[in-house]
Amino acid sequence: MPGACLRRLRPGRPNRCCSAFGCLKAAYAGEGAFAAYPDGVRVMGVINCAGCAGKRSHDKILRRVGALAASGVSAIHLSFCLLHGCLFVAKYEASINKAFPGLTVVRGSHPELPEEIEGPLLEEIGSWLTAPRKTVPEIGRDLRRSLGQAGS
Repeated sequence: MPGACLRRLRPGRPNRCCSAFGCLKAAYAGEGAFAAYPDGVRVMGVINCAGCAGKRSHDKILRRVGALAASGVSAIHLSFCLLHGCLFVAKYEASINKAFPGLTVVRGSHPELPEEIEGPLLEEIGSWLTAPRKTVPEIGRDLRRSLGQAGS
């Protein structure tokens, strides 16, 4: 069964996202949500979400999922980090199901983490969602300060 995993970007830091190590390990070991495939899984791709829902986020996700669907993927797994850290996962899941009715959308990837790891991890994910964001003037001020320019 060719499949793919949709992982989550860290809000406000698009260059930082889950490494997908846990998902890939689970897929190859047949663990977690991947245990449902007795013949194993062939991972065709790992894609990022489109970031927090905005004007074009659904289009971006559908374009990314569409490319995988066109390559023969029969299932897409919504990753652990997406399920536990995305406020829009239900909307994304509904969009994928509507646009690609022949594609199976599975909630989950790797097994739940041990409490000593999961607790701090989910706390960190929660801090990403509630972290204050800087305004454009604040970003400019900080940039000028870091460059040692006047007017800071």
